Amino acid sequence: MEDKFESAALLMPTVALRGLVVFPGMQVHFDVGREKSMAALKAALDGDRRIFLTAQKDIMTDDPDFNDLYKLGVVATVSHVAKLPVDGEMIVRVSVKGMYRARLNGIVSTEPHLVGAIRACAIRKYDIENEYGQALIRSAKSIFEGYAQSAPQLSPDIILSVLGFDHPGDMADFIAGNIALELPDRQSVLEELDPIKRLEKLRDEQGRYMVDELNAAESRKKCLEKEIADLEAKKSLLEVSNESARGQADAVISAARNQAQKTVAEAQEQANLIVAEAQKKAESILRERIGRMSAVCAQLNDMFDKDE
Repeated sequence: MEDKFESAALLMPTVALRGLVVFPGMQVHFDVGREKSMAALKAALDGDRRIFLTAQKDIMTDDPDFNDLYKLGVVATVSHVAKLPVDGEMIVRVSVKGMYRARLNGIVSTEPHLVGAIRACAIRKYDIENEYGQALIRSAKSIFEGYAQSAPQLSPDIILSVLGFDHPGDMADFIAGNIALELPDRQSVLEELDPIKRLEKLRDEQGRYMVDELNAAESRKKCLEKEIADLEAKKSLLEVSNESARGQADAVISAARNQAQKTVAEAQEQANLIVAEAQKKAESILRERIGRMSAVCAQLNDMFDKDE
């Protein structure tokens, strides 16, 4: 895939990519918003569908020129261009496939799009019987398997593809295009033309990122364990609080019941005293009235006896 070598410089429509590095053999989709980029795509479609893609050094640069671009990029074939509605607006989405590494020797035109003077890179041959290369591939596969365990977002297809490589350069390109490397690290892998050195570089970067991923995963695990412990502690406190609240409520209810019973008893006792006092008074009045009636009767009897 990388044994092509073109000695002559070619003039080719050029697109500056924001935050994206495309590798040979890589099928990638990206959105295009700048007029110059869309014009370059149109020129490629009107011609042999080839286009030169290279990353710009600062993604904030709106109109990059030669000095704003990385000099090593990839010649790609434009597979498909479509206009799609996204959030109420139409965007241009392009699909390309990387073909081979190439160097940007200069910009010969900036209007209506960038036209670059492109020269294909000479890639060092690789002997598949190279023992060190084979050992390096095995080592890189082992590291990638460890990385894949800490990066669940990787699809099984990507993992199987990596395990099937027997060429260090192609393997490095594929891995670099599918793991979470920073743009300068991706560009560094792209710029390495020696297949073995490229995989060595990628292995080192991949190992560093794997350690970072594992550390991040361990940190997330510790945070999750702490959150769980905090929730368990809050649950225990809530249970104790609820038990205490239930005890306090029972005590209040019991005190209220006792007070009510005491109040009823006192009221009953007071009512009994009032009734007893009333009964005594009624009996006293009745006795007094009976006495008076007895005296009157006696007087009447005396009066009747005298008349006789």
